[in-house]
Parts: sequence; structure tokens; C-alpha cells
Amino acid sequence: MGKHVLTIPEFTKMYNLNEATVRVDVTRAPENLPTVLRVGRLIRFTVEAIKQWEDKNQKR
Repeated sequence: MGKHVLTIPEFTKMYNLNEATVRVDVTRAPENLPTVLRVGRLIRFTVEAIKQWEDKNQKR
């Protein structure tokens, strides 16, 4: 069974993004990122949200 959520380090590595920038954008510019799943203080990106984000950005 595949992984259904990614941590911030996993997401940034996959897309070659700066981890610190993504951490800031999660709270200050969430429209630049896939929708996040918050569990307490943990932040995760669901695979489905990432796919929707990719589709949205390809249309630009």
C-alpha cells in the first residue's frame, strides 16, 4: 500500500523547494501550496491535494 500523506521535508525534496520557504508559506501564503492536513502541530500534504495543486498549476 502506497503512502497517502507527505511530510514537509518529503514534499520539498520531491519538488526541489526550500523547506524553510514552504514552512512559512503554510501559514502566510497557503494559496501557493497544496491544501495541508493538520494533526495537532503536524502538517502533512495529502497525495490527492498535491495532484489537485499540480493540475491547477499546469493550467496557468
